[in-house]
Amino acid sequence: MPRSRRAVALVLAVVLVVAAAAIAVVATHHGKQHGTVQPPNGTTGPGGSAGPTGSINTAPISGLTADKFGISPGVQLFRESVDNIDADMAGYAALPTHWVRAGVRWDLIEPKRADQDNWTKVDRIVDDATKDHLSLILDITGTPSWARSPDATTNVQFPPDLQTYATFTGKIAARYKGRVAAYELGNEPNHVKSFATPDPKLYVQVLKLSYPLIKAADPDTKVLTGGLGGTTANGVVGGDEYLADLYKGGAQPYFDGVSYHPYTYPLLPSDDSGARSWSRMLHAREVMVANGDADKQIWVTEYGAPTGGPQSVSQQRQAAIMYDAYRLWAGYSWAGPLCWFDYRDKGTDTSDHGNFFGLYAKDGQPKVSLQQYESLVRSAS
Repeated sequence: MPRSRRAVALVLAVVLVVAAAAIAVVATHHGKQHGTVQPPNGTTGPGGSAGPTGSINTAPISGLTADKFGISPGVQLFRESVDNIDADMAGYAALPTHWVRAGVRWDLIEPKRADQDNWTKVDRIVDDATKDHLSLILDITGTPSWARSPDATTNVQFPPDLQTYATFTGKIAARYKGRVAAYELGNEPNHVKSFATPDPKLYVQVLKLSYPLIKAADPDTKVLTGGLGGTTANGVVGGDEYLADLYKGGAQPYFDGVSYHPYTYPLLPSDDSGARSWSRMLHAREVMVANGDADKQIWVTEYGAPTGGPQSVSQQRQAAIMYDAYRLWAGYSWAGPLCWFDYRDKGTDTSDHGNFFGLYAKDGQPKVSLQQYESLVRSAS
């Protein structure tokens, strides 16, 4: 081969090698961001989107931004060991997601008395959120036995002396000043679990007592109502009705946003014609506007669908519900974060559909919804 042709061939070979290396680096980087998410800690299944076969909706959603995405593991995260907390928080960040809504249990932090605290797990959650650049919503729930009514049927009922709960919220806000984006006061106070009978007048007192203490400790954090939701049935007061009663009771100055749980499964949220919680949430928005609170947002701190147990849906349907929810959410000017419940299935007992809301199964196997979540995050602006 002539010398000039050999030189050209050598140059072309070098260019091809460099290009192949560059492609490999890009692919590896992309995999770290979106394609190699590790399974939840303590599980053995493969992670990432190399999961179950199933089509997802890859159409970009106009107006959808990355700061709308959140994961809501609830109190499940708080129940784990600190090592598992580290692993799960890293998993949330790798999806990636922007928000994490985690429950913190007052009864486990102060099990014996108010001056004896164990902050180990909350410290780890907050430290990990800071390290992984995750915005944190802490839901303060659970009443210790020393503060609980002897007639309480669950440990999540608010104490008869509401000041004890409020004092604890102020203590948390002082400890984590500048590191927690929002606090949610209790969980679903319009359900029978928070009060023996849902009582908006009592919950107004929770807000009035807690809000000033939290704001005094950390003026920049936000205070949210406990997640409202459900319809009027089985002792539950519909979230929109309950919110209207909060306004009537004078709660307006004592919350910065409304937390809502607008479950619709097995329906898509766009198929809710008025009977389910998504529609009730839209009515709750009208209640806020009518009371002069148009500038406040609604934050969805739980939304999802179960893939096992009674009232369950298929994995494909779970992913479709997710896509439809974010599609609608992107079109609301008043929308805060939308946190998907849950990250990992809680169990395998099919008598309880509450075990099956995860992006991952209990054994770490990814579901179709994991692929859908990753696709939506990639397409967000």
